[in-house]
Amino acid sequence: MVSYSNNRHQDLVEATNNDPVLQEVKNYIENGWPIHKKTINPLVKPFWDIKEELFEWEGLLCRGVKLVIPEKRRNHILSLLHKAHRGINSTLSLARSTFYWPGMCQEVEEFVKKCQICQKYSRNNTKEPLKPHETGNYPFPKIGYPEVFELRSTKAEMAIEKLKEVFARFGVSEIMMTDNGPPFQSTEMMEFAKEWNVTHTTSSPRFPQSNGMIERTIQTLKSTIIKCQQSKQDIYQALLLLRNTEHNSLPSPAVMLYGRKQRLFLPMKTTPMNESRICEDSIRKQHEDNQSRMKFYFNRHARDLPSLENGQTVLVRKEKQWSPAKVIAPEVHPRSYLLEDTKGSVLRRNRRDLRPADTLSGPTEKESPPEKQEQLDPQPSTSSQSEETSATTRTRCGRLVKPPVRDSCPGYVDIVVSNTWSPDITSLVNPGLKMTLKNSKDGTVKRIKLSMSKIH
Repeated sequence: MVSYSNNRHQDLVEATNNDPVLQEVKNYIENGWPIHKKTINPLVKPFWDIKEELFEWEGLLCRGVKLVIPEKRRNHILSLLHKAHRGINSTLSLARSTFYWPGMCQEVEEFVKKCQICQKYSRNNTKEPLKPHETGNYPFPKIGYPEVFELRSTKAEMAIEKLKEVFARFGVSEIMMTDNGPPFQSTEMMEFAKEWNVTHTTSSPRFPQSNGMIERTIQTLKSTIIKCQQSKQDIYQALLLLRNTEHNSLPSPAVMLYGRKQRLFLPMKTTPMNESRICEDSIRKQHEDNQSRMKFYFNRHARDLPSLENGQTVLVRKEKQWSPAKVIAPEVHPRSYLLEDTKGSVLRRNRRDLRPADTLSGPTEKESPPEKQEQLDPQPSTSSQSEETSATTRTRCGRLVKPPVRDSCPGYVDIVVSNTWSPDITSLVNPGLKMTLKNSKDGTVKRIKLSMSKIH
């Protein structure tokens, strides 16, 4: 039996005495339950299937070793069960072994989901299906060639000057995708992109995966520069080798940009111009095959996250915690949202760093909702109302149970036969089974009841 202090025991006894549903259940336990379930009050019906397990102990109702908690103390019990801030399954396991009330499992799940502390330190969202960048129809549609410049500051003027050098050398690309660094958020950069007819897009803050290939290339370039400085080797020779190295069964960046192989400082066989030309269609097909293969393996454990609505309250990932915010502009870019946090700051985050907030404060002990404060009527309602309520019976965990539609004569099946007995009917069933016939009023339908008794 569950043990606890006398104060809590007395508190539960008083709450049980003031609970009209539990009082009627106690009355049934003392004086006997009705023969038919339809004759009892709808609010007591969840206790019908477990009536043989119920008994009274020191002023409380019990179901075996579990205490039956009155309605006005359930939120308090939920808060006690969740003191360790465990997940739904752990809290449910403890609740099922200690307490009982109709719909307990659903209430435990909702309570844990609404816990503010658990939301704050919950795990990351699952990854979403991969969205590869589109393959261009010609070289350099999007800036992606490895170029290295030394910048003495992060001012927009310095970055714009180097971008002009790149465009003057290779031509103006259609799309320029960057991170959200200071030079790329400036007014000067917006004016430069407009003047040079370039579409400037940025990846979601704190989500470099959206521009993953470029981020990985930057990592490689940084590593190469550090190693060349340590070994006192020429950085520009290393860059030349990087630009002429094949990757993932694709030609080198230099070959895809210029359409031919570049002459290196390595011993090489000279190749005629017509032999060094590449087929753009084959490169595009190989690139799309690589993307499809990557997408296939990436998406095996990915799923789409539901879209968020304007004005919806969400939780945004900050470092290793989740903080409340509100959506102010949904889908400004694919899977990217503008938010306003509690301090009034405007943020932009990827959908993977956002999750809907059930509520920002855990449930508190309060009065019962109006729909549960119905007055108990000891007299059964009409048969039609009883049948309607019995059709929506809930299990111990709160799940709706719809009774099966049974035949008017259980155990019988309808077949159309002649008015007289026909031996052909026996061929419809196993000869080793006993058959009982019932005639309908018009004599055209007979009901056959099959039993497992063998014919002797």
